[in-house]
Amino acid sequence: MDIILTAVISILATLALSFLAVRGRLAQAARTQAEHQNNTHALERQIHTNEAGFLQAKNQMEIQHHEQLKLAREQYLQEGIEAGKSLREKDHQIEITNLRSELREQCARDCQQAEENGKRLARAELESQTKAFSVSIQPYVRIEKTTGILWNANKSVIGYQYQLLVNGIPAFQPHIVIEKTESLKEVNQETLDKLAQSASVIADKAISTYLGNATGSMLQRGSAIVREEVVKR
Repeated sequence: MDIILTAVISILATLALSFLAVRGRLAQAARTQAEHQNNTHALERQIHTNEAGFLQAKNQMEIQHHEQLKLAREQYLQEGIEAGKSLREKDHQIEITNLRSELREQCARDCQQAEENGKRLARAELESQTKAFSVSIQPYVRIEKTTGILWNANKSVIGYQYQLLVNGIPAFQPHIVIEKTESLKEVNQETLDKLAQSASVIADKAISTYLGNATGSMLQRGSAIVREEVVKR
């Protein structure tokens, strides 16, 4: 009986010890689980904190990137505006230069046209005047014969005569220009021809000198005038 009781008591003691041991392990496991849960919660909080910081940093980076893009766009826009303004100014300067060149060319053409018109009008006016007014140029020869008791003397006078004509009709008195006088021993046809030839040269020289700019219609070249006059002493 005692043996059985002792055995029962031993079993109960063993069970009690086992229960206490299991209870201790369960308590330790509960504490370990609680620590793990606390660590897990701390990690979750850290993760949330890190995520919040990451999101904040991401948002800040996006804001900075947006600001940088905005500044870059504004800079590019300003550079584009300046470049466009420079191109417009350059184009405007080129346009002004082209307009000035065209204006100079137009002025040159207008001046040339005006000059041609002026010349044409002057020619027309001159031709109109020359139709009404003209000058007749004639070589002039005059032989002056002086008779005396003892001897006779001859003198030649040569030059040219010019006469103003209005519509082909003589106006005013003719004017005689004497260029040369010479004493002659005798007067014959050969002498008269030579004198007329000399007077023609003088008349042509006068025409070339004084009427060189006149048109052909203003000038009429007449035949030589040869006269003989007797001068009494």
